[in-house]
Amino acid sequence: MFNNRNLRIIVTAITLVSAADLVAQNQPSVFYFGGKRIFVGMAQTEALAALSTCCKLSPPTVTEAQRQTAAEMGRTVGQLILPKEESQFRILGTIFFGHGKVTNVTRPLGEEAYLPWSEDVLGFARTLQRALSPGTGDSDTTIHLSIRHERMNNGESEVLSITFPNGRGTRIILISVGKASEGAPPESREQANLEEFLEPGP
Repeated sequence: MFNNRNLRIIVTAITLVSAADLVAQNQPSVFYFGGKRIFVGMAQTEALAALSTCCKLSPPTVTEAQRQTAAEMGRTVGQLILPKEESQFRILGTIFFGHGKVTNVTRPLGEEAYLPWSEDVLGFARTLQRALSPGTGDSDTTIHLSIRHERMNNGESEVLSITFPNGRGTRIILISVGKASEGAPPESREQANLEEFLEPGP
């Protein structure tokens, strides 16, 4: 059972991102940096102009030769997106360009609410990775993602289920109860459970 507030933030972020993707299936997904839209397929010049209002890139540029060398090694070269006016080092995201367009964009989830080296966060991430990993080696697998809201007599829960074609899956359950169980600490009203399951394939 995971009842750490930081873990709740992580799984809530996963649920929100997944729900947003379901709502906007036919629209391009976008990230916002400094109020400016960035999306895959966007012209590199347009993305650079948008980011220049709030951010700076590190390294400032990546040459085609560097991209080609990385591609030969099976890698891609990205640039960190950093705040323009901030003394403390903080990564807002990473952006990748290719053939004059944005090819990939990343951003951290909940980084201001938890420390990436926290034992709670590391333990949760390792557990989730083991549950979702097909075994050894690299693998691409199609999964079925479902999100549902459940009401109980004394509270409610948000359930995020990830199911593989063979019926094996992982479920994240966010639970909010109106009153903690007798003898339990007050913070136990907010919980996050992670479980594996077997059921007929989707």
